[in-house]
Amino acid sequence: MAIRLWLNIGSVFALGIMSFQIMKSEQVEIIEKKSEKADLYPDDLRDLVYSKDNRVKNLEKFGLTKGDLEYARKYANGITKRKSKREQIKKMLIESDKKLMRDIFCNRDPSRRARYAAVRVLMTEQDRKYSSYRGVLDLTIYNGELEEQQWVEGSIIYTDLTAIYQDLENVSDSEDDATLMFVASLVAQKEEALKNRTNPWGSGSSWSWTSVKKDYPGASKIAARYLALMHVFTEVAQVNICQ
Repeated sequence: MAIRLWLNIGSVFALGIMSFQIMKSEQVEIIEKKSEKADLYPDDLRDLVYSKDNRVKNLEKFGLTKGDLEYARKYANGITKRKSKREQIKKMLIESDKKLMRDIFCNRDPSRRARYAAVRVLMTEQDRKYSSYRGVLDLTIYNGELEEQQWVEGSIIYTDLTAIYQDLENVSDSEDDATLMFVASLVAQKEEALKNRTNPWGSGSSWSWTSVKKDYPGASKIAARYLALMHVFTEVAQVNICQ
C-alpha cells in the first residue's frame, strides 16, 4: 500500500514537471512567433536617389526648410561646382577603407542608411565656431582618408545606431524631420536625449524642431552642412565605389 502511494505521488510529480516544461516550451514558441511577426515599417526615404538633380528635393525630405534648406543648397553647390573638390571627394572615398565606405555610403543594408551612418566619418569632435557642438569635416583643411571619428567609439552611436534609426524611421508614425532631428541631437551632443525620447526629442508635442533651434542656436546650420556634405559624398560614392 505504501509503495503504491509513493508510486502515485511520484507519477503526479513527474506529470507536473512534464506539464511545466510543455507550457514553458509553448510560451517560448509564442514569443518567437510574435517576434517573427513584428515586422518593421519601411523607411519612407528608402528609395531616395542621390544625384545632383535630386539634391534639394532630398534635403527637403530630410527635414530642412527655408533658410536652412537654402544654406545647405549653397554649401553643396559650392563644393560640387569645383572639379578639384569633386576629385578630392572621389580620391578620399577610393583611398579609404573599402568595406567601411561601402557600409556607409552604398546602402547595401536596410538598417544602414547613408544619412545616418555617415556621421561616423563626416561629423567631427568639435565645431570650429561653436566649441560645445560637434562639427562637420572641413574639406579645405582635410583631404586624407576617411576614418571613423574618435568621438564615435565613446558614444551610443557606436552601439545603438541601428536601434535609433529603426525607432525614428521604421515606425508607422515617423516624423517628417526625423533625419534632421537625429543629426541635430548629435551636433548638440544630446544623443542620449534622443535615445530616451526626452524633450525636445520626445514624442508628440515633446518632439519639436522649433525648440531645438531655440535651445541650441547654431546647431541647425551645422546639421544642414552635414546633410549637404553627406549628400555630395553619397552622390560621388554611387558612381565610384558602389557599383
